[in-house]
Amino acid sequence: MTFIKKLTLFFLVSMITLSSTFSSNAAENKSNEEKPQAKWVISSGRWWYDKGDGTYGKSEFIDGYWLDEDGWYVSGWYGKWYQDKAGWWYQSGTWYPRNSWQKIDGSWYYFDANGYMAHSRWLKSGRYWYYLTETGAMAVSTTIDNYKLDENGRWTDDPNSAEKLIPKTKTAKKTDQIVLVVGNDLSLWEKQKDGTWKAGESMYCGHGKNGFSFPENRRMGDKTTPKGSFELLYAFGKAANPGTSMNYYPITPNSYLSSEKDTYNQWVESETPLIGEHLTDYYQYKYAVNIGFNVNPTTYGIGAGIFLHCKSNTSWNTSGCVSLTEENMVWLLKKLKNGAYMIIVEDESEIVSRDL
Repeated sequence: MTFIKKLTLFFLVSMITLSSTFSSNAAENKSNEEKPQAKWVISSGRWWYDKGDGTYGKSEFIDGYWLDEDGWYVSGWYGKWYQDKAGWWYQSGTWYPRNSWQKIDGSWYYFDANGYMAHSRWLKSGRYWYYLTETGAMAVSTTIDNYKLDENGRWTDDPNSAEKLIPKTKTAKKTDQIVLVVGNDLSLWEKQKDGTWKAGESMYCGHGKNGFSFPENRRMGDKTTPKGSFELLYAFGKAANPGTSMNYYPITPNSYLSSEKDTYNQWVESETPLIGEHLTDYYQYKYAVNIGFNVNPTTYGIGAGIFLHCKSNTSWNTSGCVSLTEENMVWLLKKLKNGAYMIIVEDESEIVSRDL
C-alpha cells in the first residue's frame, strides 16, 4: 500500500512538473510571438527590412546593408566598423561618413571631420543638444548629467532652445507657420489652437557652399545663404503640384528668374533668353519654394533666386539656396500654406540677437 501511495505521488509530482514546464514554454512561445520579429523581406525581386513593428528600415545601414530613402536595399554598398589608434569609423568601399550623422543598426552615430565616431560627450547639432554614449550610440529616453533626453535624443529644456524662443519672435506674430533653418537642421513650426507653437520632426538640409551671411553683407554669387526672416512667396516646379495649398506655378520652357537690372529677382516668362536662371534647366527645381529674400525692397546685386529646393544628386552644397531630399521637400510642401515664413540662422542665439 505504501508503494502504491509513493508511486501515485511520483506521478502526481511528474504531471505537475510537466504541466508547469508546458505552461512556461507556452508563455515563452507566446511572448516570442508577441515580440516584434524583424526580418529581411523580398518583394518583386527587391529586398527591404521589416522592423516588425509596422515600420521599415530606410536611409540607414542594417546588418551592413544600405537601405535607400524608400527603404530598398542598394547593391554595392556594404558597411563595416573599423578601428585604429585614433578611434572607430564606419566604411563602405572608399566611402565613410564625415561631419554627419549616420543611422546604423537602429542607433544614430555622429562622425567628425576625419570620419571618426564621436562618443562619451555632448554634441550640439542643429538646434538641439544630444549625448553620445561610450559606444557612440546616441542616448534616447533617458537622463544624462541631470538633463532629460526625449525619445529622439534631444535635450528640450534648454532655455535658449527654439521651443523657448520661437513664440517670442516678431515672425510668430505674423504667421501660423515658420520653417526654421538652424545650420543644417530644418523643421516646420506650427501655431496650435491654444496659441502654443509645436515643431515637427527635424530634417537635414543643405545650404550655401560658403556658409551663411547677413543680407547687408551678401553679394550676388558669393554662394552664401542669407540669414534672417523671410515670407515664403510661392511654390513652383518642373513637376505637377504635389499637393501644397500654397500658390504653385509650373515651370515652362520660357520661365526665368531674372538677374537683369530692370527685372532683378523677378519671375519672368520670356521667349528670348534673359540673364538669370533658366528654371527648366535645373532638375533640383522639380519642387521648389521662393524664400522671399531681397524683395520689397529689391536691392540690385545682393542676390536673386534664393530658393528652397530638392538637393543635388552629388552634394548638399548650394549656391545660396536651402536644399532638402525630394521626399522631405514633398512632405513639407503638403504642409505649407500661403503666408508661411522661413527663419534662417546658424545658431538659435541669432534669433534673439537679430530680433527676428
